[in-house]
Amino acid sequence: MAQLRYWNGTAWVDAVIGALGPSGPVGATGATGPTGSTGTNGAIGATGPTGATGPTGATGPTGETGATGPTGATGPTGATGPTGATGPTGPAQFASISSSAPASPTAGQLWFDSDTGQTFVYYDSSWIEIGGAGGGARMFAGSDAPSSPLEGQLWFDTDTAQTFVYYDSQWVEVGASAMAATVSTTAPTGPISGQIWLNSDTGGVYVYYSGVWIEVGAVPQLTSSDVTTALGYTPANSSTATTTGKAIAMAIVFSS
Repeated sequence: MAQLRYWNGTAWVDAVIGALGPSGPVGATGATGPTGSTGTNGAIGATGPTGATGPTGATGPTGETGATGPTGATGPTGATGPTGATGPTGPAQFASISSSAPASPTAGQLWFDSDTGQTFVYYDSSWIEIGGAGGGARMFAGSDAPSSPLEGQLWFDTDTAQTFVYYDSQWVEVGASAMAATVSTTAPTGPISGQIWLNSDTGGVYVYYSGVWIEVGAVPQLTSSDVTTALGYTPANSSTATTTGKAIAMAIVFSS
């Protein structure tokens, strides 16, 4: 057992402990001392149970569409299906509008020639104009002669104001001896012998003879034999030694 002793100045003497007196009043709390350094972290405790799932948040905006992927290889072609039944045959006759006759026509087929304005029917392996035998071929107006003309067809030349009829595989002018003069800056196309042309640029007057345009009044004086040769006969004044080109041209036009 522990014994409390005290030094009395000369020796250690056992102290007599009396009865414990009452506790004195608690003194005021002293100032807090400085905080000590943080100790090392203890070991991590076991994971606690998972909490309840929270509410779902609002949906965010849709992102951009990604690039289209490459097209896959084409699959094999399926087997050909059976041929369907042939439909009923349509009507055999129909009309065609073109500048040339239809290919592979059938008997009774109609064709309207858009170049000449004629109407034909296909019969006995050939195209026959409707109304061609009784009323003649239709009139055609244009600057060029119609293609594939028929015997007796009429053509009015819009460049020269001349009218022609197709006869014996050629175009023959109707009323050629009484034709009107042409007034233009260039010579008429397809002229005929005796035709007159006034050049509106120069004022010169020409007559078409022997394949060329001859200016009236521009030919030098000729002998009477030249006049007879040009006209094809001897005029009443053939005894005259000379005559002018103008007289020749006028004689050519008005002689017959």
